[in-house]
Amino acid sequence: MRREETASCRNFWNTRLRCGRSDLNLTNVLSDGTSITGVVDWDEFGLNSRAADLTTILFDLQRLRLGGDAHLLALASAQLLGRIVEAAGEQGLRCAITYAAIARLAVAHRRPESDTLANWIEVTCSVLDLVATT
Repeated sequence: MRREETASCRNFWNTRLRCGRSDLNLTNVLSDGTSITGVVDWDEFGLNSRAADLTTILFDLQRLRLGGDAHLLALASAQLLGRIVEAAGEQGLRCAITYAAIARLAVAHRRPESDTLANWIEVTCSVLDLVATT
């Protein structure tokens, strides 16, 4: 990573912190099928980057997209990318995706299920492809 990119990541984590969840993911979101009706599991609530929470949702959506309704989830993923850029800027988007990818791949590598790592590699590649095309 170049020096200016490192500085951008440092700025992303230091200056864009707000109250957030730190573990927001789709398993914590309640829905009636058309709209969000609630969010549960607030034990990790504290200072966090909004972009980090949105990036977690992006990875979850890409995981679902690879296993199901590609069109609808692709639209939602593109909208999320825009929100992440609004929250963190272009360099912040790169930092958030890098952080999310490394975290998921590291956890998956430690899990005993043989397909977990392969699934998260595929999701990470899908996220990177999405970023490259938007």
